[in-house]
Amino acid sequence: MIPIFSGKKTGDFFDFNDLDSVVNYLASFKENETLSVTIEKEKKPHSDPQRRYYYGVIVKLIADFTGHDKNEIDSILKWEFLIRTDDRGIRYVPSKNDLTTVETEEFFEKCRNWALIALDLIIPLPNEVKIEGE
Repeated sequence: MIPIFSGKKTGDFFDFNDLDSVVNYLASFKENETLSVTIEKEKKPHSDPQRRYYYGVIVKLIADFTGHDKNEIDSILKWEFLIRTDDRGIRYVPSKNDLTTVETEEFFEKCRNWALIALDLIIPLPNEVKIEGE
């Protein structure tokens, strides 16, 4: 397991959120051991409102329309729109939990368009419907 350390750039410096954890992790390596450091912009994971919209609106409306259960619809949509192929040619579906908010909304847009074209089913946008639990 490789830990992830978050922080913010302040001027020309990087301020870690938990500097003690960084120091302790670095102390676990041997003297003169070669290390690799990667710095990237933090991804904002999809939100709880997005999750509620997906299951409470998109998946529910398609399931009600087709007669499939929600798990089946979730699987259908993931395999239709999230499928990836790795370097060895193996096809897989990444977890929706790994999608950013932007990637999640792109997925939702594909689901809404598919429902409209394939099923003649209009799925309202998040701001067009009240979702249970909100």
